Amino acid sequence: MKKTFVYLLVGGLSFSIASCGGKEESENETKVEESAGEVEDIEEEEVATIFGTYDMTDMVPDAGDKKLTAQDEKYIKESKERTIGKTTLILNEDGTFSREFPHPSGDGSMSKWTGTYELDEAAGTLVLNAEMNGKKMPMNFTIEENTGEKLSIKTDFGQIFMVYVYTKK
Repeated sequence: MKKTFVYLLVGGLSFSIASCGGKEESENETKVEESAGEVEDIEEEEVATIFGTYDMTDMVPDAGDKKLTAQDEKYIKESKERTIGKTTLILNEDGTFSREFPHPSGDGSMSKWTGTYELDEAAGTLVLNAEMNGKKMPMNFTIEENTGEKLSIKTDFGQIFMVYVYTKK
């Protein structure tokens, strides 16, 4: 009789534990199903990426304290006519770039820089390590604006610093 009682007790406890476990799982499944049905609208913050293909849409001289001469003004006007709408900059995610532009001589031919770039978003700098005629030449720029659709970069070379304004294609 004691053995029968123990078997019934153990069997009953096993049944009780199993059914409780089953009940918990059932409740958890219901909760998971309920929460899966709730969809939260989370706004994703758009991060302005610099990667992409751009067309040059403007050139803005930054002469600083220097007064532009008539010759400077003429050069800038001719450069704008020659390059705006005809210059393409491609910045790839793998750290390579290409820039195709009308040759500065104005002879109608196109020039192309290719190479790698170094981007320091915190410092707001972009260095294009251009390969031209078998030589590498770093071209340093300061990022003036990057909205994801518009990229403005300022040169720190030449007699007249220039802000090149690009619009993403």
